Amino acid sequence: MRDYSMELSRVAAGIVTDVMGSGLTAQTYYSSDDNNIIMEFDGYPLYGSRKTGKVYVQFPRSTFYLRRGNVQYTPIQQAQCRYYQSRIGEQFAHPHVYNDGHPCWDNSKRERAVDFIANIIETLAMENVTKDSVTVGLCASGIMGVKLDALRNAQSQEKRVIETLKCKPIVKDRRKLESYVNKRWCSKITVLLKSA
Repeated sequence: MRDYSMELSRVAAGIVTDVMGSGLTAQTYYSSDDNNIIMEFDGYPLYGSRKTGKVYVQFPRSTFYLRRGNVQYTPIQQAQCRYYQSRIGEQFAHPHVYNDGHPCWDNSKRERAVDFIANIIETLAMENVTKDSVTVGLCASGIMGVKLDALRNAQSQEKRVIETLKCKPIVKDRRKLESYVNKRWCSKITVLLKSA
């Protein structure tokens, strides 16, 4: 029997690398307890290091699934998602990621598949760090400093990520990013379902 949860997660990871640039590669697999799916991205310029390395996005295996021939998505709460770097368990360096790796999302969950995929891209590209998000919304952790220090450090990391990976310009425009992700997601799942 085909594992659609994994296949759909691979499609999502492929869209992330497509937008983030050719320098990033993706692998997708189950966590050791089989309850979560892990997207592992390699070639990412790690914050606080001159090297590139691995970053991980972990989320419930029930997030993407197929029911009666249709692709379904279960909304993810921020507490169910984790962003790590270098190794599983090590917090991803981002002002809006807590010490245990879970993100701080404004409405605490991601309701649509396209929104979740776009959020992964924006998080890796540091695009969701703004003056308001660090001064009004505050930082989830001080890993990049706090307030305007966090913003400066995130902007410098964003520049490095975009230059190193050669990200598509749409990473800077949420509307265009969502539209692109939506088109890619729809066309990829159409192909996937035809082969079902």
